[in-house]
Amino acid sequence: MQAERSGDIVVLRKQKQDVFDSPSFEPIKFINSMYPDEASLTDLDKFMDVLRKQIRTVDKDIFHAVRAQGGAHARARQELESAQTQIMELYDRVKEIQHKAEESETVVQDICKDIRKLDFAKRHLTNAITALRRLAMLTAAVTDLEACSGRRDSYKKSANLLEAVHQLMEYFQQYEDVPKVKTLGKRLTVIELQLTESVLDDFKVLMGTADVKVSPDNLDRLAAGCLVVDALGPKVRDQLLDWMCDREMNIYQLFSNSGGPETAKLDRFEKRFQWQG
Repeated sequence: MQAERSGDIVVLRKQKQDVFDSPSFEPIKFINSMYPDEASLTDLDKFMDVLRKQIRTVDKDIFHAVRAQGGAHARARQELESAQTQIMELYDRVKEIQHKAEESETVVQDICKDIRKLDFAKRHLTNAITALRRLAMLTAAVTDLEACSGRRDSYKKSANLLEAVHQLMEYFQQYEDVPKVKTLGKRLTVIELQLTESVLDDFKVLMGTADVKVSPDNLDRLAAGCLVVDALGPKVRDQLLDWMCDREMNIYQLFSNSGGPETAKLDRFEKRFQWQG
């Protein structure tokens, strides 16, 4: 029986966790199963010693577990405080970065404003330089045109200068209130009137009559005069065409009227053209 008690104690040591941790554990039933009669009580002291050792072992384990848990709690609290401190530092850094970003955005906006101002200034300066260059070109062209307008053998050059001056004057329409541009416009008007008068006079003088043909030199001069007429515009061209039509019609009227009242009748219409034969 003693050997069996010793074996039971060993079994108890191996299976104590399963026995005591079982939800259906009943102490009285367990004791009755271990010591069913009086003879089995001989190993009770040894069994008690084993239980006391196990209790001390469990107490030590509990003590170490509680102590370790207490240390873990302190470490966890310390780590939590450290994490909170790091979060606050990170928050401060984020706020600082945000503040610097706002300052940078303000600086960028100021720089963009300055760039826009410089861009506007550059654009105005470029326009001013372009206007001054074209004004110098216009002044030189008008001066050259004044020199050529008094010479009737320079019609080709005058025509080219007129076209250039007209193109430049189109650009300066937006500056027509500027005194310098006004002065150049008045000078150009005088030159155009002078050229118109000269060209029309040349056509009247050099065209000759029906009996006299125009010489080759005069034809070249009149051809150059046509270039000037085109450069002067449709108004002068219409004046020249009106004069040419009147000139031709005057010749026709001269010959048709020479036939007297007889040719004025409708039934003698063919006699109006006898002058052509």
